Amino acid sequence: MGVIADEMNLKPGDLGFTRITGFTGWWVNIGQAITGDACRFTHVFVVLDADEILEAMPKGARIAPVGREYKSEVVYARLNLNAQNRSQLVAEARRLMARPGG
Repeated sequence: MGVIADEMNLKPGDLGFTRITGFTGWWVNIGQAITGDACRFTHVFVVLDADEILEAMPKGARIAPVGREYKSEVVYARLNLNAQNRSQLVAEARRLMARPGG
């Protein structure tokens, strides 16, 4: 897995890591510290295409615009996936999000 410095070079299946800020972020940091899982990142998302990401949320997940602004830096990582794997990942994410309660 390599870190991607350029947001303009994103591909489906790339991961984005950032921090949750504010009161919620404080509690997430405390929880991670208690469980021995402290990390500078507290939020993750996967790139679906040039326009959308699938991001973790407190009650599940949601699809949001790629350009969504975060209050802290975002670090991107590229998994070693071929084009077919990337397509399958995106198709499965969209299939799961189409279910009730997505």
